[in-house]
Amino acid sequence: MDPKIDNTPITAQQKSGSGKTIALIVGALALVVVAAIVVMVVSLNNKADDDKKTADKATDKIVNGTDWEAYKSSEHGFTVDFPGFPSTKSQNLDVEGVPVPLTQYVKDLDNGSKAYIAQVAKYPKDQLDITANIRGALDGSINGSAQGDDSTITDSENSSEFLGYPAATATVQNTQSSEPITIYTLSFVKGNDLYTLMTAGVSKPDFDRFTKSFKFDN
Repeated sequence: MDPKIDNTPITAQQKSGSGKTIALIVGALALVVVAAIVVMVVSLNNKADDDKKTADKATDKIVNGTDWEAYKSSEHGFTVDFPGFPSTKSQNLDVEGVPVPLTQYVKDLDNGSKAYIAQVAKYPKDQLDITANIRGALDGSINGSAQGDDSTITDSENSSEFLGYPAATATVQNTQSSEPITIYTLSFVKGNDLYTLMTAGVSKPDFDRFTKSFKFDN
């Protein structure tokens, strides 16, 4: 099974000026992201050949050649360490007829049993202004990360900051596979964009190492 994101449009009721609605929209987006990670974790397909093709075509660059490699996204202006070269997945999510560009930088390991993801969702501010209620939007991202009977939030916090931007974290236990999967997430809002750093099936120290390596290039 190829662990790609389901392109089925996501919809959320839209009411102008409603913080609750913004949270629902962002939460719906977070749900898709976590679902994509879980698919990756339970997949036993080795995508090494696909990753190599992606790396060969990539315009972004590896900054150094260590096991943990600093990956530079020229499109989104950040650098973050991955345990190897990530693949890139992009799509537009349909939110009440509004296309929301979503890009994911993905590295999976051990035949898909572990995953690292950095993602950027760029909301068009003239149509979906998440800055109107940033903490509500972050609440939505937390709640959306564990929708479904097989996922449970075991820890969350939405009043923090990351690199000076409003941020939220969550730990989710997913029981979709035979062994429980721990998913760690860090989401933050910069401008009208939602950034999320996520891992599945890896230790908390490795998640922390992943997030601490993230920086904007300007």
